[in-house]
Amino acid sequence: VEEQRLIQLFHTSIDALPSIPAPMLKAPTVKPSARLSHETPVLAFGDLHVGQVVELQATHGINEYNFDVWQNRLEYLEGRVLDILFTHQTSHYDEIVVAGLGDNVSGLIHEELQKYGAQHIIDQVVIGATAVSVFLARLSAHFKRVRYVGISGNHGRTSKQKESVQYYKNFDYLWNAQIATRLRSYANISVEIPKAIFTVMDVADHRILVSHGMELPPSSMGLPAYSINRAAGSYQEILRMVQEHYDYWILGHVHRPMELDASIVNGC
Repeated sequence: VEEQRLIQLFHTSIDALPSIPAPMLKAPTVKPSARLSHETPVLAFGDLHVGQVVELQATHGINEYNFDVWQNRLEYLEGRVLDILFTHQTSHYDEIVVAGLGDNVSGLIHEELQKYGAQHIIDQVVIGATAVSVFLARLSAHFKRVRYVGISGNHGRTSKQKESVQYYKNFDYLWNAQIATRLRSYANISVEIPKAIFTVMDVADHRILVSHGMELPPSSMGLPAYSINRAAGSYQEILRMVQEHYDYWILGHVHRPMELDASIVNGC
């Protein structure tokens, strides 16, 4: 009953974002060229951990993290995406795919994160999802279509215990639902929220597997590449049961960027 009341509260209180003007950073006009080809960029976007706080003095001045730092990085990411695609490339883009890899929130599963986090979990979801909605809305000014596919990670769980049944019932799922609600007036933005632990999407005639990465088996000697390769083979076997396959796998979770044979691991 509490869950249904909370869902109803969000349904009645969340307003759709109004149309916003084009971003200040506008994509330059690409000169016609015989080298132009159609491509579809995919942005790996996950392990945001909104709400987590790391103090600069606690890391010997190496790094810090808080909501303001994350928001500045989000704005920087927008500028770099547009700069890379429209200044340093000569391709034609109709669509950009944003692969939401989960762990958007710092969450509740670790006591120290609750103790030292700057934001309540509800604020993590509401404020963080609003910022990402604006980010996607601004991207939509440069593409005919923006496709956001958002899966759930482990930090969004509502309990410390690991769950394998209906694991999507966590705060990442609510985060993605808010994005869908806020962007419902944007005809060129689609939001997909799979309930499975993974999804497979079509991108430019390729099959892309997207998952958070928490399902990886234990690593060997602390090396995640071994467990990723093991899981990659398992995924292919599972998909063969329904006459499917994937060409590339995009995942996060380990906070270490890597490129393997057919797997792309996002950083944090």
